[in-house]
Amino acid sequence: MNKKIALVTNVLDYVGPPAVKALLKGGYDVIAQDPAFQDTNKEKEYKIIFPGTVPLGIKDPRELIQYVWDNNKKVDVLTLISPVVDWKFIDLKIVENPQKCLKLGE
Repeated sequence: MNKKIALVTNVLDYVGPPAVKALLKGGYDVIAQDPAFQDTNKEKEYKIIFPGTVPLGIKDPRELIQYVWDNNKKVDVLTLISPVVDWKFIDLKIVENPQKCLKLGE
């Protein structure tokens, strides 16, 4: 089975919740990153509220991308909700179709 993978950062902020809902509705497995998930109770609660997500509290962007790569080998949709972190280092070769990243849920 060829799963569709989405990564949403800072998922508890701003457009994170509706983005996750739309992606889950579109059949994506969602890797939901937020520093709040370093609290295991918040991580477990989120997973109950949003089944089909993998909540992660990883703060370091490089560690997060490494986790995604090690566990999925691709990202179909990348939603970066972060005005502070510099994500320019991301090698978009891990994204199967970079143009698709611009169109949520296609």
